[in-house]
Amino acid sequence: LKSIGAYAFAGCINLYDIELPNSLLYLEKYAFSGCKSLYTLKIPSKLQRISDYTFSKCISLTEIKIPGSIREEISIPSTVKTVGIGAFENCTELKDISLPTTLTEINYYTFSGCTSLTTLTLHSKLTAINNYAFAGCKSLTEIHCKNSNPPLIGENTFRDVNRIGCKIFVPSKRAKKSYSTALYWNEFTIYIE
Repeated sequence: LKSIGAYAFAGCINLYDIELPNSLLYLEKYAFSGCKSLYTLKIPSKLQRISDYTFSKCISLTEIKIPGSIREEISIPSTVKTVGIGAFENCTELKDISLPTTLTEINYYTFSGCTSLTTLTLHSKLTAINNYAFAGCKSLTEIHCKNSNPPLIGENTFRDVNRIGCKIFVPSKRAKKSYSTALYWNEFTIYIE
């Protein structure tokens, strides 16, 4: 099995666990959307694409496990090159997210409405975060930015995030200066990691 098709398990409200085969490469749009009881998921290490709204409204999803990973929060494997629009939208129980270095851009609405998200790590190769990507993430208190150059963000990328209470951590003094003068990043308080 290489692909789970669009809407394959959408709305399966009693599905709480599923084992995906190691051969899986693609999760198509809305594949698990609205699976309200799904709380954990083991992602195959060769997965390349998470399509639009794949896990949207999975309100019980707290962790995605990656083979060989010791991390217990959401960790997307480094083989993933695309995470679609709204892929994790309204996953209200997600608390921590780790993104692979293969992603250079975060799509529109990807994590919007993730109201329990507290910590976010943005890797050094990330160059852009689209509008509404983290809108409504009201519990977000820490963003760790590994790129010395601020990724491009829009006016609504962090809509409804408390910019006074959310701390941005950057790798150096030069990076702090860059973020402090970058449009929209300059609304946050910037610290050196």
